Amino acid sequence: MNDFIFSAISFVVIYLLYVIFIISRKKKLAKFKNNAYVSYLVTRYGVNLEKTNIKTLAHAIALTNSFIISGTLFIISASSNLIIMLVLAIIVIIPFQLVMYWILGKLFTTE
Repeated sequence: MNDFIFSAISFVVIYLLYVIFIISRKKKLAKFKNNAYVSYLVTRYGVNLEKTNIKTLAHAIALTNSFIISGTLFIISASSNLIIMLVLAIIVIIPFQLVMYWILGKLFTTE
């Protein structure tokens, strides 16, 4: 139960950091269009940035990244060995990112 609470708190903290330092600042939000996450969504899934509200996309990416990190933390917290945690994190984070960004890409290409 403590692992779930820790991962929930990390989800909220990471999302709030995105909101405070990127989404609420106009200069940072303008630079966000050239971000690697946005570039991946544009090239891989054909997300049209002219039709998509960049603030909505930034919130969706922030939520996705927060979920990926907190979910990975929750899964690796099952182990107490540092090496197993590292290997488990690498095994978990790559498919987690691919699936979450696939969902995000499908959501923003249908709009």
